[in-house]
Amino acid sequence: MKRIESSLSAHGFVVVDLGAGFAGASDVLKPFHPLITWIELDAANTSERVSADYKRHEFITQAIAESEGKRTFIRRVFPNASSLTMPRGALVKGYGLERHFSEDRRLELEAITLPQLMVQLGLSRIDWLKTDLEGLDGPVLYASKMYLNTALVVQSELRFQPFYEREPSIFEVGVFMQNMGFEMIQLHTESWKYRTQRSAIMRNGRAAFADAVFFLAPEVIRQRMPEQYQAAIIKQILIACHYGYSNYAEYLLEQNTAWMDEKLFSELHILIRPASPTLSALTRVVNGLARYRIMHPFIRQMRRMGALLYRAAACVPGHPHVADW
Repeated sequence: MKRIESSLSAHGFVVVDLGAGFAGASDVLKPFHPLITWIELDAANTSERVSADYKRHEFITQAIAESEGKRTFIRRVFPNASSLTMPRGALVKGYGLERHFSEDRRLELEAITLPQLMVQLGLSRIDWLKTDLEGLDGPVLYASKMYLNTALVVQSELRFQPFYEREPSIFEVGVFMQNMGFEMIQLHTESWKYRTQRSAIMRNGRAAFADAVFFLAPEVIRQRMPEQYQAAIIKQILIACHYGYSNYAEYLLEQNTAWMDEKLFSELHILIRPASPTLSALTRVVNGLARYRIMHPFIRQMRRMGALLYRAAACVPGHPHVADW
């Protein structure tokens, strides 16, 4: 992977993960960790990364918000629900989440903004921004336009049904991101079930939130940073491979073959290629069957059974979540 490594070495690769507690390492990016600057920030949890593996790794225990100043951080019984924001009481009750959102303790913290964090770290840009801020994702993005102008990929936890006070919906944030030049490539949706008399034996809830993944459109990259275009596309392909978006990664590759030499093309092509020949063969068969209308009911039934088995295994007793990702 010498050509990819050469590009990352020359242009850098900066990842900023806000609300990063317990985030694990990326297997796809592991060979390139020594060339990556990976910044994690979380006010409640810890990191699972090994700093020595990266060009630069920092885990910062601090609160981040849309504006600086003293804020009350509420640590809750369910750690991942800890936040600077207050949930809407009616929704907590409606979904039966009272225990999860019970307060453990309150901490007075000094919150900073993303631009302040970047200055503090001495970094001028972000290639891949991830946010999981329990209601503050949208406001933090709104306050960080100068860094979104050149960010290549943004993943944010956004809600169809705003759960926290003054939280914008996924639709509002989506329009903002579109206006910033991003395309929404995927939604990894999680559904919640209302606490009803027979909810324990019901499968479907409603879409509560999603990890929305946005890629800066290639034509926007070319317009805003023409000198960085080639390095930016390489990074987008690597990140797409990390997410498992092999088709989108291959699309980016095939749209940019004109400026790639054979060696670089080969390295990226190998990364995109499905790892399992068996899985590749099965996907090819199912995609082939989908061409025939008579097979559609059979395929739909297979998908339903697969989803049912996955959800049955994924659901935790007493928890209303039905994970689709």
